[in-house]
Amino acid sequence: MELSQKLRDDDLPKLLQPLTKAHWENAAQVLKLIGFPRIKRIEDGLVRWLRDINWPGARTVRTILLTLRDEEFVPLISRNLLLALSENDLDWLEPLQSLIEEKRVGEKFSTDLQSIIRSTDRNV
Repeated sequence: MELSQKLRDDDLPKLLQPLTKAHWENAAQVLKLIGFPRIKRIEDGLVRWLRDINWPGARTVRTILLTLRDEEFVPLISRNLLLALSENDLDWLEPLQSLIEEKRVGEKFSTDLQSIIRSTDRNV
């Protein structure tokens, strides 16, 4: 039995950037194997992994997030966009904006968030 099948749901948060950066890429690969819907309970942690797209595992996590259906993706990214804005974390906004563009779902965000996304695009 694979590790991804042996893991209990309660253990999934341990895979969010565990131990040291040397472990992050492997943890992201395990999360990719597990996939949604099992990893839904840690989805905000996955988005936070994108605070720096150069972190090990970030590109794998990005791929995982792109598999979400629009109706799951939009509220998840909306929450985290608001968090990034409240923390004035412009570096985090760029990968979030990139996800939105790749999924082509910008029009599905609230009017206020659409304005923020557009203004951030000019400032990044």
